[in-house]
Amino acid sequence: GCRAMSARAAVVIVNWGAPARVENCVQSFLASGTAARDIAVVDNAHANRNSDALRSKFDRIEVLSPDTNLGFAGGANAGINWAFKNDYDYIFLANNDLTVNPDTLPPLAAFMDARSDVGIAGALPCYRDTGIPHFMRASINWSRGKPAIEEGEPRDSDAYQTEFATGCSILMRSEALRAAGTFDASYFLYWEDVDLCFRIRAAGYSVMMVPQSRALHDVSGSTGHSSPLTLYYQTRNRLMFFQRHAPSIRTRWWFVA
Repeated sequence: GCRAMSARAAVVIVNWGAPARVENCVQSFLASGTAARDIAVVDNAHANRNSDALRSKFDRIEVLSPDTNLGFAGGANAGINWAFKNDYDYIFLANNDLTVNPDTLPPLAAFMDARSDVGIAGALPCYRDTGIPHFMRASINWSRGKPAIEEGEPRDSDAYQTEFATGCSILMRSEALRAAGTFDASYFLYWEDVDLCFRIRAAGYSVMMVPQSRALHDVSGSTGHSSPLTLYYQTRNRLMFFQRHAPSIRTRWWFVA
C-alpha cells in the first residue's frame, strides 16, 4: 500500500514515577513534529504513577501501564512490542529525561533510510547546561572489564561506528530487532543497551552515531548517580554482560573476586 513510500517511526518513552519529567519529554516530541499517535509512554508501576493524567493531557498518545515495574529493559520491550504490532519500521527509544528538538529525529531516519545495514543509529545526548555531548562513542575494554565511554564533540560531522550506543536516545530498525531479539529483560536496568548492541552487531547490522542528531539529557535523572539501586544493577549487570560476551577465558579473571 501507500505506507511503503516512507518508513514510519514510533517513539517509545520509558517512565518510572516522574510525571512532570515524562510530560516535558512528550511535549518536546510533539513540539518537534512527531504525531501524538506515534508516541507510546510505558508508565512503569510506581507509587507516583499517574497514567490517567498523561492520557488526559495528551489525548492521542498510547500510554501503557504495566502491572509491575518492568525496569528499563522490560519497559522498552513493552513499547517495542506495541510498535511491532502497529507495523512501525523504526522505533526511537527515549529516556523520560530527554528533550528532543526538530533536528533530532529526521537525520536519524534519513540515515536509516539510506543505509539498510544499520540496525541502531544514536543521537548524541548532550548536557543541558553546556550542550556538549556526554556520550560520543563507546567501546568495551575487555581486559579491564569496563566500558570506555568518550564524551565531547566528535571529530567530524559524518556518521561513525560505535561498539554500543546509549539507550537514552536511539533509533532502532524493527527488522534488526526481530532478527537479534529485543532487550534482555533480565538486565532490568543498565547494560541492557550494551547487550542489545552486541546482539544487533552479531546479527550482521551496524551500530552508528549520527552527530547531526542531538538531544538534551539529564544524566542519571531517574535513579541518581550513585544510589544503591544504581550501584547494584551496574555491578550485577556488568558481570552478567561480561560472562555472556567476553571473548576468551583470559578476560574472565575478575569473576573470581
